[in-house]
Amino acid sequence: MKSIKTFTLALAVCAAGFASLAGCKNNSTGPDGTDPLTKPGTGTTYTTTAYETDSTGAKVPGSDSVTVTTVKATGLTVGGKSDVTFLTSDQGDSTYIHYESNGDVSLWYGNALDPTGTHKWIILPFISKTQQSVKLLDTIIAGPTGPAAASMSIVTNGTGAESLTTGAGTFNALKGTMVITATIPFAGLTTFITATQTVWFVPKIGYVGKNQTQVVSNVPSIPLTTTSGSVETLTAYSLK
Repeated sequence: MKSIKTFTLALAVCAAGFASLAGCKNNSTGPDGTDPLTKPGTGTTYTTTAYETDSTGAKVPGSDSVTVTTVKATGLTVGGKSDVTFLTSDQGDSTYIHYESNGDVSLWYGNALDPTGTHKWIILPFISKTQQSVKLLDTIIAGPTGPAAASMSIVTNGTGAESLTTGAGTFNALKGTMVITATIPFAGLTTFITATQTVWFVPKIGYVGKNQTQVVSNVPSIPLTTTSGSVETLTAYSLK
């Protein structure tokens, strides 16, 4: 379960980073009639608040948290792409992101279960709305009862533009969905996990305005299915 939560946290910040307060080209409108995408400068920060949800979608008491994500570097070359932006958070998460020429956003991601340490770019098609599918993991790993199959894949879609209001203001946002499926062997059992994530990306500030995830976990050999989730919203930002 921790692997999925770590993965969805990475996706939560995957769209971070294409706004710059000064020194960037600014068009009056962008794709879908929203504000244009621009790039963040080093030192840009985004503050988000989050809480966990139960199987009904209700807030779990005492689960509140605050995260500050900072742009640490820009103009990098990673995984065959240039002009990549690197971000880290005060919770220990980090990610590389890339602004595609058609306006989509890509995330450089590696899976901790993969013994080869393979990383891949995941496209978030906010603008193109062309469904993307990436297999992050498909391998055999050593388990307590012998070799076991492990897999993880993600399907992403862009669903259009809409207005979004958060503690940081009201924005023109691009909406996208991500469905992550995984088969994870643990303690002799195989767990099947599906994480459904909805992201509202704000081109004007280059970050996620809201991020909502629901995770369903099922172990077929045990008649038990558990669900949980999280909601994360932008509360403040400082563009550099």
